[in-house]
Parts: sequence; structure tokens; C-alpha cells
Amino acid sequence: MVGEAAGSWDLYPHCIFGLSRNDFYTGGNGIYHFSGSSWKEIFVPKVDSLIYRDVVITDIRGTSPDNIWAVGYGLRDENTSYGVIYHYNGKDWKQSTILKMKNINPLRIYPTGEGTKCLIFAVDDKYDTFPDGTKVFEYDGNSTLKEIASGSFWERENQTRIYAINGKLFVEMNNIIYEYYYGQYRKLIPIQRLNNGLIIGGRSKSDIGICQ
Repeated sequence: MVGEAAGSWDLYPHCIFGLSRNDFYTGGNGIYHFSGSSWKEIFVPKVDSLIYRDVVITDIRGTSPDNIWAVGYGLRDENTSYGVIYHYNGKDWKQSTILKMKNINPLRIYPTGEGTKCLIFAVDDKYDTFPDGTKVFEYDGNSTLKEIASGSFWERENQTRIYAINGKLFVEMNNIIYEYYYGQYRKLIPIQRLNNGLIIGGRSKSDIGICQ
């Protein structure tokens, strides 16, 4: 187990990401790195007592050792949370100042391969209840955050998701799967949701399976 291997049962890992067999990251109440022989805590998110009292890392992904991203949310109280995002440049972890959204909690981040640009999947609600909505954002890695889709967490006809398949990104919007391609969204296939338990996977855009 990661928590035991890292020497801390307080980690409560939410995610794990690897660039190679000797280069893994996991996140929870902090970020740990595996270098091939052992786990080491490398980053503890700074807590701003005026905004939030605790931070949970929900996802880590990257394209190279000097381009690693982490997202999560800071908990202020039982009714309030704020989304946060961090970037690792190979030397230091830095927090973005743009992604402090009240009760918008990022769950997944997907680097697009265009420098520092990312797509972010988030839920819209208080952290201690079931989410009401979902959102997809484009983030340029610097100062621009743009909402490109929103939907319901429960209504099957109005959901939005991000899927990563063989290094490509796909976004579900209004019951259509779009391929993300350098800032454009190319219509790929329509889908008919029968329930909320939709799973999409495959090997390429010409070999996608849908299960529900």
C-alpha cells in the first residue's frame, strides 16, 4: 500500500500517476514521489487559514518530469470548499492563483500536450454532499480559465465528462463525444445514455467502446 510504503497512514491517497516504472506520484493530503526504491513526501500544500484549513489532492498528471500538474480542493468548513491547482516545473511546486473557485472542486486534470495547457474536470457542490453539477474547463496554465461545458451529475441527458484514450482527449457534451484537437472540438459520435453508469474506453478514436 502506498500509505504504508510512504511511512504515513495519514496520506489517504486519492490518485496515482507514473511517467515510468521508477517515476511515480501519488496525492492525498500531500504529494509523494517514488524514485524506484522508496516513497518520499515532496510537497505539502500550503494552507491559507483565511480561505481553507485543509487541502485534498484529487489528481496528478503530467507530460514530462518538468511538467507535472496536480488539482484538488481546500476545505474551509462543512459547507465551503475552494478548487486549487499546482504545477511542478522540475524543481518547485507552485500554486496557481487563478483556480480558487468557491464550491467548484476539480477532480481530474488532463494536459493537452500543448505546453502547459490543460483540460480540467470538476464537480459543482459542497464537498460533503453529492455533487449537483459537472464542469469542464480549459486552462492555459497561466492566467486564463475558460468554462467550455457544464452538465448535471444525475440527469443522464445532460452530463459532461473528459476521457483520455491512448494519449488523446475526448469530451462528452450534450450526449455527443468530441475529440479535442489543438483547441478545437471535433464531433465524433453521438451517444444515448440509458443511465448514469456510462463507461467509455478504447485504443483510438476509431476503436471506442461504450458500456452502460
